[in-house]
Parts: sequence; structure tokens; C-alpha cells
Amino acid sequence: MLHDLLMELNLMSTFEAAKNSTLLAMNDDAFEYLANWGMNLSSIDPELARGIMKYHFLDGFYTSTNPLLGMETQLIHSVLRPPILTNVSDGAVVKLTAADNENPFRVECGIQKVLPIVEADIYYDSGVLHTISENLVLPHNLSETTNLGNLETFWSLVQKAQMSELLESFRDTTIMLPSNEAMEKYKFHLESLGPADLRTTINNHVIPNRVLYHTNFRAGSEEVTAVSGLKLKLSRDSVDRLFVNHAQVLKQDVLIYGGVSQVLDNVLLVNQSSDLNVKSDGLWQYVASLRWYEYPWKNTTEVIFGAALLFILGALVIQKVVRWKTSSYQRDFGGCITKEGVVRETQFRSSVVYYYVPV
Repeated sequence: MLHDLLMELNLMSTFEAAKNSTLLAMNDDAFEYLANWGMNLSSIDPELARGIMKYHFLDGFYTSTNPLLGMETQLIHSVLRPPILTNVSDGAVVKLTAADNENPFRVECGIQKVLPIVEADIYYDSGVLHTISENLVLPHNLSETTNLGNLETFWSLVQKAQMSELLESFRDTTIMLPSNEAMEKYKFHLESLGPADLRTTINNHVIPNRVLYHTNFRAGSEEVTAVSGLKLKLSRDSVDRLFVNHAQVLKQDVLIYGGVSQVLDNVLLVNQSSDLNVKSDGLWQYVASLRWYEYPWKNTTEVIFGAALLFILGALVIQKVVRWKTSSYQRDFGGCITKEGVVRETQFRSSVVYYYVPV
């Protein structure tokens, strides 16, 4: 079935002419799987069918014994290029990961779908092919990727800022996607942002004109600039954890239509103490400086405790002042008051003082 389809789409000669290439070949089960979903590659738009098949054809010669697979996930560009079905200039990427106990190696494609290799290392004149029992899924747009990857909270913020169409249009881009949990931590802060600062915050997570995979995170640090102008440091620690500034990468290299995204455990803000215009007063500056929006219960408890402590200290000071004034008053004037409240004359500091105190 694959041979006939490649001939029908005029791809056979193109694939055979490519040297040192790798074909992820759909077997008959894969075509049956597609048919069950109502897709027949022979009857759909030929340009679309050619695009799907090109995503299965990779630049480079990769066998199951390739030593690089044992070191880390390999990111391989397919021959699928813009403007059809991808917006990555070097070709939509497929991820190859090392073997497990049951499979020679695995393939990851769009929407984080992982497929095992059924039969590996079938050589032909100009390369090698490996069979798969389902089709590869093309990298989707951001809307679908965030929805299927439980990252929809960030995308709802993008929609609120009316930036969906803009972000979907980017070519060769990297999107840093905060997880839903990270977004929940900053919920109070994010809901308080005005329109301009909301757009700035979203743009903090967009790196234009560079597709930054995990291989761009090195032991040192590389600095890149987001659309907003925010400087982001990409780094890797001694146990291979990846970081963007102080945010850790939770999931690497989520493939998208326009490039790649990295899932973070934090939101990238211009300044954690916040000098943003957030439609509020000086109280917000204090709240932001505490990072109240990140630890609301902890900070609320601390503020209540601090206020109670100040109240107690104030009461003690007032009590001290009252006692001091009372003792001073009694020392200076106490002997001039009779039981009946009669006015007496006394000399105090060279002056005559008259007073009346009813008893």
C-alpha cells in the first residue's frame, strides 16, 4: 500500500534520490488505522497527502544502533517545509528516543504522540526505513497543543489579550508555556494586569526567529531576548535539569506548527517585585513585593501577625506614657488637692498656679 501511494503522489523518485535518509514507513495496519478515522490518503487533496508523507521522511541516516540515541533524544528534521502543514523553515521535526525492553526505539511527533518502531533497520539503496503501525501526527497549532497538553490556562490568557492569531502566525519561534499549576500560583497577579501589561507578560514567553530545543540549553547559560525585550537565560545544571531564568522546564521540546514550546513550572515576569501598571494603588506595590499572589495564605498570615505585634507594641508604649504623666502630675501637684476639692495656692517653677480638682 505504501509503495502504491508514493507512486500515486509522485514521491517515489524524490525519496529514492535522497541520500543518507530515513523513512518511517507506515505498514498496512497504519493505513487501516487511518481508514478507521475516515482518512484515505489516496482520496484527499494530493498536496495535503504529500505533506503528510513528507513528514515521515527524515534528513539523515538513523538506525536503531545509532550511539546518539543512547545519549539523548534526537531531534530530526523531516523534508516537510513551509508553506504546507508547517511553519518551521528547516522542516517539521520528529523526535527519536532510545530503545526500551520491547522496542528498538520510539518516535514522538505532534501533540506528544509516541509510537514504537515495529521493525527496525530495513536498508535500501539510499538509506534505511523503520516500520510503524500508526501514522505520525503533524505538529498542531498552539491552540490545539495547549488544549490537549493540559496547558489551556495560559492560552486562555492569550485569548483574553486578543493575541491568539498573532502567536499562531509566528514562524520559527519558541514559546515558553507555563503549566496550569504555575498559572494558578500567579492567578491574582495576572488577573490584575491592565491590557498593555497583559500583552507584555505574554510576550515575555515568546522568542522570535529561533527554534530553541533542549540542545540549546547548555552547562553555561545562553541569553536570548523575548518579544517583550525581556532577557532570558537558558541553562542546564549538573543533573541535566533545564532552566529559563529561574523557571524549570517540566517537559522538553513540545512540537508545534511554528516551532517548539518548553513547559515551565513558573511564569516569566519582568520583575517579581512588579513595577507594572496594574490598575491599583500603593497597596499593590506592597502586595507584589511580598509575591502575595504566589503564596497568598502564608503572606496573609504574616501580615496579620505583624499587625497584631504592632498593635501590642503600640498599646505598651501608650500605657508607659500614661503612667509617666500620672506619676509626674502627682509629684508636682498632688499635695495641693484636699479631700473636699478646695483650691489651694502653690508655688511651681516660680509661678503661681490655681487649679480646681473635684473629688
